[in-house]
Amino acid sequence: MAAVNVNGVSYTNYAADPKKMVDASSWHGRVRAVYDSYTLSSAELEAASTIKMGRIPVTARFIGGYLSTDTSFGSTTWKVEIGSTEVRAAAVLTTVNTPMWFGKADGTEITTESDVTLTTAAATSPSSAIVLRCVVFYLVD
Repeated sequence: MAAVNVNGVSYTNYAADPKKMVDASSWHGRVRAVYDSYTLSSAELEAASTIKMGRIPVTARFIGGYLSTDTSFGSTTWKVEIGSTEVRAAAVLTTVNTPMWFGKADGTEITTESDVTLTTAAATSPSSAIVLRCVVFYLVD
């Protein structure tokens, strides 16, 4: 089978004659980030507890993010949602200062302002204070 050359949707619009408008959040948009942290103290969270870590604006395109911690959580799992959309299934943060990446790369624009929410699947009772950090990247205009 011979090699082929193809173009993505936005590139096709850009290369058309006459040119078609390309959405700014798809090409040459600005990448923005939401960063927040939360310090968990001992015996602080029950199962299904949530922490809101930021808000993504309307028409932004979510492109990824990560969680990290300064101490291992053992077996505690965290789920990440933007609005009502799960962008990371529950997973364990076991490695100190190593990001746990998450994303939902379907290119969907956010239609309403949406909170970034972390939910724990089980009770969390660290023996000492643990700092949980969350970074979310998104494209705008």
